[in-house]
Amino acid sequence: MLLLSFCLESNLVSQLYQLEPTFFSAIAVVLGLLLAGRALTLACSICSIRPPSYWQAINALIVIGAANVCWYYGYDLYHTQVGLITHLLVPMLITVVLLAISLSTDLCSALLVASVQVCLCGLMYLFLNLLGGYLPG
Repeated sequence: MLLLSFCLESNLVSQLYQLEPTFFSAIAVVLGLLLAGRALTLACSICSIRPPSYWQAINALIVIGAANVCWYYGYDLYHTQVGLITHLLVPMLITVVLLAISLSTDLCSALLVASVQVCLCGLMYLFLNLLGGYLPG
């Protein structure tokens, strides 16, 4: 709560919008990765799966993100048709398989963790957007 009041009083968020777009994007990616790591540990706790440590969660998210980027790059390099399977189901399958490996659990539990994590990240995104609408500046 102290951090939130600091951000509101010092116009930190409005100062971030005045940064160069590349630097702002780098800050946003790092902040998003940190929040996603916390969401993954919370999702594991909600699903009654032994949660990984915070840094193990971040490492798993980096590996999952890199695998999905490789999938999109490789697919877009050789194919031009866009479909539901190639843009939604295959990345979800990659995510679930890598989560199952990194969490040492089965595929159904990994699917449940991934679904809960998506919901938690969506709630965090919604909260940050609502907060951004009320910030001065």
